[in-house]
Amino acid sequence: MAASEVKSLAGQTAKATEEIAEQIGSIQSAAADAARAIEQVNAIIREMSAIATMAAATVDQQNSAVASIAEGVSRASGEARSGAEAMSKVAGVTTDARSTAADVKDLADAVACRRRRPDCRRPRENGDP
Repeated sequence: MAASEVKSLAGQTAKATEEIAEQIGSIQSAAADAARAIEQVNAIIREMSAIATMAAATVDQQNSAVASIAEGVSRASGEARSGAEAMSKVAGVTTDARSTAADVKDLADAVACRRRRPDCRRPRENGDP
């Protein structure tokens, strides 16, 4: 092999080594960029996980609030039903009391009439003497 061929091969080897070094540098730079991108993706995933955890906690709180409201509505409904039943009983007792009061008034009127006139007779509303 002649010296010029060795020199030419040495030049080609140096150029190839330089190109390989540039390619390795590019690969290292791309790997560093990829590592930064992966870290950014990991940070975003951590943020999304935190948001999902907060959302789940909020949903749990809302479910508890809805259950509490439903319980309150049910209790209020029962109380309203009890109140309505009590009012119905009061209405019935009031009707009975009015009837009794009317009977007492009729008797009092009859007693008063007989005190004034012993032969006094007041007819009852239902037609009885």
